[in-house]
Amino acid sequence: MSISRFVITGVTLSGNMGGAAMLSAALQQLRRRYPGARFQLLSIYPEADRAIGGDADLEIIDARPLRLLAWYMPLALLACLGGWLRRSMARHSSFFGAVAAADAVIDLSGIAFVDKRGLPLLWYNLSCALPGIVWGKPVFKLSQALGPFRTYANRLAARLLLPRCAAVIARGEQSRQFLVQLGMRDAEALPDVSFAMNIPPEIEAEARACFRDMAAQERPWIVVSPSQVVSRLCRSRGIDFLGQMAAFVETLLKRYDANVLILPHSLGTGASKNNDIDLCQQLHARLHGHAQVYMHVPRQDPVLLRALIGQADFFIGCRFHAVVAALIMCVPTLILGWSHKYREMAQGFDADIPSMDFANFSKDALADMFDSAWQRRVVTR
Repeated sequence: MSISRFVITGVTLSGNMGGAAMLSAALQQLRRRYPGARFQLLSIYPEADRAIGGDADLEIIDARPLRLLAWYMPLALLACLGGWLRRSMARHSSFFGAVAAADAVIDLSGIAFVDKRGLPLLWYNLSCALPGIVWGKPVFKLSQALGPFRTYANRLAARLLLPRCAAVIARGEQSRQFLVQLGMRDAEALPDVSFAMNIPPEIEAEARACFRDMAAQERPWIVVSPSQVVSRLCRSRGIDFLGQMAAFVETLLKRYDANVLILPHSLGTGASKNNDIDLCQQLHARLHGHAQVYMHVPRQDPVLLRALIGQADFFIGCRFHAVVAALIMCVPTLILGWSHKYREMAQGFDADIPSMDFANFSKDALADMFDSAWQRRVVTR
């Protein structure tokens, strides 16, 4: 298959390092398979992504949310009227020009077409693949959590779009079953794209140096990576996430002679659900009296972030791709999650990975689960 230009959608370089990890892994593997290919990223955060910088063969195309959902999507539907209209749009828009020139469109959305996430998110899920389909390009939806498809709007949208893609890969058996129920009987399940990321030796060395520089005394490292998403879900159930998590860490320090590193995995800003930095700072402030508790905010590099997680003796994570990073680096892990996507991932490892739903979270419940997992951490690794 001769491909020289790829358009990538559904992820960004900035903010959520899970999306950045998928993008990094995809670029690594595509460059190996298609030397000399060029890539264009349809980014909802174009200015932040350009500020991070990157490779010369990755061009950032402006697809800011309002522009994408209120302008490009209606125009993409209008473009179904004829080739002359598509050619005109491609000449006058960098967004449609990128789609028109592409040999393939790759949608790296981590989760899509899930019931009860709201019409704006459903419209966004359509926007990641529909322009490519309208322009007659092969659209590849790489491993994603998909479904269920019980609500009318979600089921209708999924039925109209997914069968028109060149490939739709489920990120686990439950998602695959949802696709089968939708009528896609040949659906395939494969692990998350970010599992394919490689870490260069110089990044491994940088991560090791970071841990050496933080602590004067050598102890086992327990890395805790909280999530703004899980914190908000806990709040909706009346659970004090920060209070319970701080009490849990204090319990660890009493029971075990270990260092604790608080490490954000999503590096957004402001009120964004992708801002784990503020949450981590608040947690660290509650534990400021403990000399063995550290916090580190890495630069926006998913490869370095994975290497840092790989230095841990044990990992407690809430973000899906933070857990991916721990598992692929062979770090014993405890999951505090909120979706079937966590269970799907954990089932791929024959290691009895402990997992707790946010609705059951308390410091005592998490401590009991941790104690058992800590005792068998060597076997788990």
